[in-house]
Amino acid sequence: MRDLRLDILDTLPSLPEGCLLPGDPEYGEVVGAVVRPLLGGLEGNPFRKLAWLHAETHAALAEAAHGIEPGMDGEEVQAVVRGSLTRRRLESNLVLVAGNGQEGHLHPLYDRSYRIEPDSMAKLVAGTRFAELIVSASVMVGFGRAPDGRRTRTYRALQQGAIEYADCYRPGAVEREIYEEIGRRFARLEAELDLPGFGASAYAHHLGGPTSPLGNRDYLVEKDGTRVMFPWMQFAVNPVEVLFNAKVELQGLVLPKGPPLILGGSSRIEPGRLTFAHLTAAGGTTGLVPGIILRP
Repeated sequence: MRDLRLDILDTLPSLPEGCLLPGDPEYGEVVGAVVRPLLGGLEGNPFRKLAWLHAETHAALAEAAHGIEPGMDGEEVQAVVRGSLTRRRLESNLVLVAGNGQEGHLHPLYDRSYRIEPDSMAKLVAGTRFAELIVSASVMVGFGRAPDGRRTRTYRALQQGAIEYADCYRPGAVEREIYEEIGRRFARLEAELDLPGFGASAYAHHLGGPTSPLGNRDYLVEKDGTRVMFPWMQFAVNPVEVLFNAKVELQGLVLPKGPPLILGGSSRIEPGRLTFAHLTAAGGTTGLVPGIILRP
């Protein structure tokens, strides 16, 4: 230790030629290309960890959905969610709760001023991490009477819209192309299911985007964006429909060719707590999409 020398500088030292700095224009693209792909693809240990984290997060939200009751305020609800996450030893950097009156909030912060009413729809969202992997998940919880036909049809359209959106994540796809295509697909669902106004749901919420150890969303897909999707990058989409403000969330992987892989969230859920619809997009992507948890 006697040979140890420590220098403290308040200016950047000279660096070798070719060294990439955070201020360089290409810094974000290069770092993303390094950290965004899932190492080992579907055969590596990171994929097993990601699949486990995704399933455990859905199991925690499903358990919490059956543990909350009308009369609870937002702080009490988030405590139930965090309890479910903690019992599974899931680190969480985000819990959102939409109680009665917060239905239209895109990112509802839990608040003691808002409660779950006997005849209402609540929204539970969690962002979780395991080692270098990140998952974002959402569930809808309905209390009281079952949703009527139009509301059920709207949620069904949202489920299909989510799988259609995820279907756009292909190797070489450019974000502005994805942006345009989801608008076309949501408009088609509006016409097919006779839901005037539903097409606007394509752009009601932020458009999701790639995920990685960098954050819950590395960036959001933009209308005029030029960034390109590439094999083994992770992504998450979470559209919100504009008629009743329900939300659906999916997470997946861009594969080297063809449709993306949509992570399944059902494997660790106790029977009867959360159902999934097995849906197929126009381009061939298939996946399990969460349904509404109905509570008496």
